[in-house]
Amino acid sequence: MENINLTDTQWDEVQRLALEDVNRLRLANRGIAGFSDVIDQIECRQRTTRKLHETLLAAPRFRFPSVLSSEQATSDALASFHAQLCTPAQRVLDMTCGLGIDTFHIAQEASCVTALEINPTTAACAAHNASLLGLNNITVLEGDSVEFLNSSQPDSFDAIFIDPARRGSHGRRLFALADCSPDVTAILPQMLTVAPKVIIKASPMLDIKHTLSEISNVSRIIAIGDRHECKELVVICERDISAKEPTIISATITDCEPLDSFSFTFSKEETSHAVISDPKQGQWLHEPFPSVFKTGPFNLLSSRFGLNKIAPNSHLYTSDNAAEHFPGSSHRIIGVFSMSKNDTKALREKCEKADISTRNFPLKPEELLKKIKLKQGGTNRIWATRTASAKTVLILTAPE
Repeated sequence: MENINLTDTQWDEVQRLALEDVNRLRLANRGIAGFSDVIDQIECRQRTTRKLHETLLAAPRFRFPSVLSSEQATSDALASFHAQLCTPAQRVLDMTCGLGIDTFHIAQEASCVTALEINPTTAACAAHNASLLGLNNITVLEGDSVEFLNSSQPDSFDAIFIDPARRGSHGRRLFALADCSPDVTAILPQMLTVAPKVIIKASPMLDIKHTLSEISNVSRIIAIGDRHECKELVVICERDISAKEPTIISATITDCEPLDSFSFTFSKEETSHAVISDPKQGQWLHEPFPSVFKTGPFNLLSSRFGLNKIAPNSHLYTSDNAAEHFPGSSHRIIGVFSMSKNDTKALREKCEKADISTRNFPLKPEELLKKIKLKQGGTNRIWATRTASAKTVLILTAPE
């Protein structure tokens, strides 16, 4: 593999200039031998200081192969979740090593990991970083992962992890599994021959039901996100499926709280019914986390937690008492207002500033703020939505 080592002097410069503006550094040091590598390492650290905090703390001289690799890197939190899908005795094949964050976390759980990477520099950096992290159970191989897969014997591994590239020509974003590289829809039968379990990391933009029609042997689909967005879908395929239909799971990862999850099947959702009612002052308003929105258990949320939906398509819920273990945020309702002049005046008397969330509502948040003459910010939130009778309402809530 390539020699990708930096000198002690270069690493000293990375540390000394860690907080400097990288664009200014590039202009000031243009043409200086070896300094481009130093600036790249600085920029990569600035881009990943939060999402790779754990890895960079464990390996201060972690070697990034390129700035692009830092942009595309899986976070430590997501990689840790992926690793939990493996067991200590498993031999794992990572077909798309890249920067190696998933490989490194999986290696902390599994017996051993073989990681394939087609780019020589990226492969060399992954092997170097595995050594820095003290992960002696990782073998990084430079080469085409599909060729490696096709040359592997049945049951060579216990699990295969794959994160197909979702960038096409000219940087175009790709979403469908069949469009990504490698095409898992084409190679899945061989993957399930080489290992009984396949873990596919996919775009959060995928339609779950379409994905189920596109590939076979799916046992679970997991939507993973945080409080603000759904980050990805993970599709788990198994050679021998015991369940009649896949389990759909939403998982929410937070920095300071335990993992929150909700699981169901589509048939259970289809046979459940939601209770519809208008929101009232003094009730609690509940909004599902983004990963829950992605999976869509909207009737089940009502029946399992004893909640009322404000309208069939709003996916906002109310209850007289706080709903324990609800997979989302909960807020106390201070008041419910119409869009009339008298009501919006009464709303302004309760708060001068508020954050706005709109759901199934004709105006955008910034347009609504202007119309009701409120400023953005403060500690309260207004939920603008429609009731089941199509009446527009403004629900003012207190901080969570």
